[in-house]
Amino acid sequence: MTDGERRLLIRRMKGLPGDAGVRLPVRDEDMREIGFLKAFDRADLDDRALIETMAEARTRFKEFFLTQFDATPENKRAWLETSVLGNDGKVLFLVETLEGVVVGQDGFTVLEDGSFELDGTMRWARGGHMRLFEMIGIEKARICFGLLDLSLCRIELFKKNAMAAYIVRKGGFAFEKEYSLSVSHDGGKVIYTRTDAESANTDEKLWTFSMDREGFERLHGKLTGLAGKFWGSTHWKG
Repeated sequence: MTDGERRLLIRRMKGLPGDAGVRLPVRDEDMREIGFLKAFDRADLDDRALIETMAEARTRFKEFFLTQFDATPENKRAWLETSVLGNDGKVLFLVETLEGVVVGQDGFTVLEDGSFELDGTMRWARGGHMRLFEMIGIEKARICFGLLDLSLCRIELFKKNAMAAYIVRKGGFAFEKEYSLSVSHDGGKVIYTRTDAESANTDEKLWTFSMDREGFERLHGKLTGLAGKFWGSTHWKG
Protein backbone atom coordinates (compact mmCIF):
# COMPACT_ATOMS: atom_id res chain seq x y z
CA MET A 1 0.00 0.00 0.00
CA THR A 2 1.31 3.45 -0.90
CA ASP A 3 1.30 6.40 1.50
CA GLY A 4 -1.30 8.09 -0.69
CA GLU A 5 -3.63 5.10 -0.57
CA ARG A 6 -3.20 4.93 3.20
CA ARG A 7 -4.07 8.61 3.60
CA LEU A 8 -7.21 8.19 1.51
CA LEU A 9 -8.31 5.23 3.64
CA ILE A 10 -7.81 7.22 6.82
CA ARG A 11 -9.81 10.13 5.43
CA ARG A 12 -12.54 7.70 4.48
CA MET A 13 -12.57 6.31 8.03
CA LYS A 14 -13.16 9.84 9.33
CA GLY A 15 -15.95 10.45 6.80
CA LEU A 16 -14.10 13.31 5.15
CA PRO A 17 -14.95 15.65 3.67
CA GLY A 18 -18.51 15.60 5.02
CA ASP A 19 -19.86 12.14 5.75
CA ALA A 20 -20.25 10.26 9.03
CA GLY A 21 -17.18 8.60 10.51
CA VAL A 22 -17.00 4.82 10.39
CA ARG A 23 -18.52 2.89 13.32
CA LEU A 24 -16.84 -0.47 13.94
CA PRO A 25 -17.33 -3.26 16.48
CA VAL A 26 -15.00 -4.09 19.33
CA ARG A 27 -14.92 -7.86 19.90
CA ASP A 28 -13.61 -10.25 22.52
CA GLU A 29 -11.59 -13.40 21.76
CA ASP A 30 -14.80 -15.28 20.93
CA MET A 31 -15.77 -12.57 18.41
CA ARG A 32 -18.68 -11.35 20.51
CA GLU A 33 -19.39 -7.64 20.22
CA ILE A 34 -18.65 -5.78 23.44
CA GLY A 35 -18.76 -2.20 22.17
CA PHE A 36 -18.03 0.09 19.25
CA LEU A 37 -15.41 2.50 17.93
CA LYS A 38 -16.88 5.50 16.12
CA ALA A 39 -14.39 7.70 14.27
CA PHE A 40 -14.59 11.36 15.26
CA ASP A 41 -15.99 13.24 12.27
CA ARG A 42 -16.84 16.76 11.20
CA ALA A 43 -20.36 16.64 12.63
CA ASP A 44 -18.91 15.91 16.07
CA LEU A 45 -17.21 19.31 16.03
CA ASP A 46 -20.64 20.90 16.47
CA ASP A 47 -21.58 18.74 19.47
CA ARG A 48 -20.94 21.26 22.25
CA ALA A 49 -21.64 18.80 25.07
CA LEU A 50 -19.22 16.25 23.60
CA ILE A 51 -16.45 18.82 23.15
CA GLU A 52 -16.92 20.05 26.71
CA THR A 53 -16.70 16.47 28.01
CA MET A 54 -13.53 15.82 26.01
CA ALA A 55 -11.94 19.06 27.26
CA GLU A 56 -12.81 18.26 30.88
CA ALA A 57 -11.36 14.75 30.54
CA ARG A 58 -8.14 16.06 28.95
CA THR A 59 -7.70 18.38 31.92
CA ARG A 60 -8.60 15.72 34.50
CA PHE A 61 -6.08 13.21 33.12
CA LYS A 62 -3.40 15.68 32.03
CA GLU A 63 -0.77 14.10 34.30
CA PHE A 64 -0.58 11.12 31.91
CA PHE A 65 0.32 13.26 28.87
CA LEU A 66 3.74 14.58 27.93
CA THR A 67 2.18 17.99 27.29
CA GLN A 68 0.02 19.06 30.20
CA PHE A 69 -2.40 21.99 30.33
CA ASP A 70 -5.97 22.91 31.22
CA ALA A 71 -8.07 22.29 28.13
CA THR A 72 -11.05 24.46 27.21
CA PRO A 73 -13.87 23.64 24.78
CA GLU A 74 -12.39 26.24 22.43
CA ASN A 75 -8.82 24.93 22.30
CA LYS A 76 -10.06 21.34 22.32
CA ARG A 77 -12.30 21.96 19.31
CA ALA A 78 -9.47 23.71 17.48
CA TRP A 79 -7.13 20.78 18.15
CA LEU A 80 -9.72 18.25 16.96
CA GLU A 81 -10.28 20.20 13.77
CA THR A 82 -6.63 20.76 12.87
CA SER A 83 -4.69 17.90 14.48
CA VAL A 84 -7.25 15.11 14.10
CA LEU A 85 -9.51 15.86 11.14
CA GLY A 86 -6.74 17.84 9.45
CA ASN A 87 -4.13 15.10 9.92
CA ASP A 88 -4.33 12.30 7.34
CA GLY A 89 -2.19 10.10 9.57
CA LYS A 90 -4.38 10.24 12.66
CA VAL A 91 -7.74 8.81 13.75
CA LEU A 92 -9.50 9.47 17.04
CA PHE A 93 -12.36 7.17 18.00
CA LEU A 94 -15.23 7.73 20.38
CA VAL A 95 -15.65 4.59 22.50
CA GLU A 96 -19.25 3.42 22.74
CA THR A 97 -20.91 0.74 24.85
CA LEU A 98 -23.22 -1.79 23.22
CA GLU A 99 -26.06 0.63 24.04
CA GLY A 100 -24.33 3.43 22.12
CA VAL A 101 -23.26 5.46 25.18
CA VAL A 102 -19.94 7.28 24.68
CA VAL A 103 -17.65 6.49 27.63
CA GLY A 104 -14.27 7.62 26.33
CA GLN A 105 -11.90 7.94 23.41
CA ASP A 106 -9.01 6.10 21.81
CA GLY A 107 -6.89 6.53 18.71
CA PHE A 108 -3.82 5.86 16.62
CA THR A 109 -1.23 7.87 14.69
CA VAL A 110 0.67 6.64 11.63
CA LEU A 111 4.38 7.48 11.82
CA GLU A 112 6.73 8.23 8.94
CA ASP A 113 8.75 5.02 9.22
CA GLY A 114 5.83 2.69 8.44
CA SER A 115 5.00 2.14 12.09
CA PHE A 116 2.07 3.43 14.11
CA GLU A 117 1.43 4.53 17.66
CA LEU A 118 -1.60 3.66 19.76
CA ASP A 119 -2.50 6.84 21.62
CA GLY A 120 -5.21 9.14 22.93
CA THR A 121 -6.72 6.63 25.35
CA MET A 122 -9.08 8.08 27.95
CA ARG A 123 -12.08 6.62 29.76
CA TRP A 124 -14.13 9.50 31.12
CA ALA A 125 -17.32 7.69 32.20
CA ARG A 126 -18.31 4.38 33.69
CA GLY A 127 -20.22 1.78 31.75
CA GLY A 128 -19.79 -0.89 29.15
CA HIS A 129 -18.05 -4.23 29.14
CA MET A 130 -15.31 -4.64 31.73
CA ARG A 131 -12.76 -5.51 29.01
CA LEU A 132 -13.86 -2.86 26.51
CA PHE A 133 -10.74 -0.71 26.69
CA GLU A 134 -8.48 -3.73 26.88
CA MET A 135 -9.81 -5.13 23.60
CA ILE A 136 -9.81 -1.73 21.89
CA GLY A 137 -6.01 -1.84 21.74
CA ILE A 138 -6.21 -5.12 19.83
CA GLU A 139 -8.87 -3.76 17.47
CA LYS A 140 -6.83 -0.64 16.70
CA ALA A 141 -3.73 -2.71 16.03
CA ARG A 142 -5.77 -4.94 13.72
CA ILE A 143 -6.89 -1.89 11.75
CA CYS A 144 -3.33 -0.68 11.34
CA PHE A 145 -1.71 -4.05 10.57
CA GLY A 146 -4.52 -5.53 8.48
CA LEU A 147 -6.20 -2.58 6.79
CA LEU A 148 -3.44 0.03 6.60
CA ASP A 149 -0.62 -2.45 5.92
CA LEU A 150 1.73 -1.13 8.61
CA SER A 151 4.56 -3.15 10.07
CA LEU A 152 5.21 -2.10 13.68
CA CYS A 153 3.07 -0.93 16.59
CA ARG A 154 4.46 1.40 19.28
CA ILE A 155 3.06 2.53 22.62
CA GLU A 156 4.51 5.00 25.09
CA LEU A 157 3.24 5.83 28.55
CA PHE A 158 4.34 7.19 31.88
CA LYS A 159 5.86 4.56 34.17
CA LYS A 160 3.44 5.65 36.89
CA ASN A 161 0.45 4.66 34.73
CA ALA A 162 0.39 1.15 36.19
CA MET A 163 -3.04 0.13 34.89
CA ALA A 164 -2.18 1.05 31.32
CA ALA A 165 1.13 -0.81 31.56
CA TYR A 166 -0.71 -3.89 32.84
CA ILE A 167 -3.15 -3.84 29.92
CA VAL A 168 -0.37 -3.30 27.39
CA ARG A 169 1.67 -6.22 28.73
CA LYS A 170 -1.44 -8.42 28.87
CA GLY A 171 -1.99 -7.70 25.18
CA GLY A 172 1.44 -9.11 24.39
CA PHE A 173 3.34 -5.88 23.75
CA ALA A 174 7.04 -6.16 24.55
CA PHE A 175 8.73 -3.66 26.84
CA GLU A 176 11.42 -1.74 24.96
CA LYS A 177 13.02 0.95 27.04
CA GLU A 178 12.71 3.28 30.00
CA TYR A 179 13.49 6.94 29.27
CA SER A 180 14.35 9.71 31.68
CA LEU A 181 12.39 12.92 31.26
CA SER A 182 13.04 16.61 31.65
CA VAL A 183 10.27 19.09 32.32
CA SER A 184 9.91 22.65 31.05
CA HIS A 185 7.21 25.29 31.17
CA ASP A 186 5.76 27.30 28.32
CA GLY A 187 3.05 29.70 29.40
CA GLY A 188 0.43 27.56 31.05
CA LYS A 189 1.84 24.31 29.66
CA VAL A 190 4.05 21.74 31.37
CA ILE A 191 6.10 19.86 28.78
CA TYR A 192 8.03 16.62 29.32
CA THR A 193 10.74 15.56 26.85
CA ARG A 194 13.01 12.53 26.66
CA THR A 195 16.55 13.02 27.83
CA ASP A 196 19.49 11.10 29.28
CA ALA A 197 19.56 10.31 32.99
CA GLU A 198 22.27 12.88 33.72
CA SER A 199 20.27 15.73 32.17
CA ALA A 200 16.88 14.83 33.66
CA ASN A 201 15.40 17.37 36.05
CA THR A 202 12.48 15.19 37.17
CA ASP A 203 12.00 11.66 38.53
CA GLU A 204 9.26 10.89 35.99
CA LYS A 205 9.99 8.05 33.55
CA LEU A 206 8.58 7.12 30.15
CA TRP A 207 8.13 3.48 29.13
CA THR A 208 7.92 2.34 25.51
CA PHE A 209 6.45 -0.92 24.18
CA SER A 210 6.19 -2.46 20.72
CA MET A 211 4.84 -5.36 18.69
CA ASP A 212 5.53 -6.22 15.05
CA ARG A 213 3.06 -7.66 12.56
CA GLU A 214 4.37 -11.22 12.96
CA GLY A 215 4.03 -11.05 16.74
CA PHE A 216 0.50 -9.74 16.44
CA GLU A 217 -0.47 -12.52 14.03
CA ARG A 218 0.98 -15.09 16.40
CA LEU A 219 -0.89 -13.79 19.44
CA HIS A 220 -4.09 -12.49 17.86
CA GLY A 221 -4.28 -14.32 14.55
CA LYS A 222 -7.90 -15.29 15.04
CA LEU A 223 -8.86 -11.64 14.97
CA THR A 224 -6.56 -10.76 12.08
CA GLY A 225 -7.76 -13.68 10.01
CA LEU A 226 -11.26 -12.22 9.97
CA ALA A 227 -10.11 -8.81 8.75
CA GLY A 228 -11.70 -9.28 5.32
CA LYS A 229 -15.09 -9.99 6.84
CA PHE A 230 -15.16 -7.11 9.30
CA TRP A 231 -13.17 -4.44 7.43
CA GLY A 232 -14.63 -4.93 3.97
CA SER A 233 -16.32 -2.17 2.02
CA THR A 234 -19.82 -3.19 3.14
CA HIS A 235 -18.94 -2.55 6.81
CA TRP A 236 -17.88 1.08 6.60
CA LYS A 237 -21.26 2.54 7.48
CA GLY A 238 -22.54 1.80 10.98
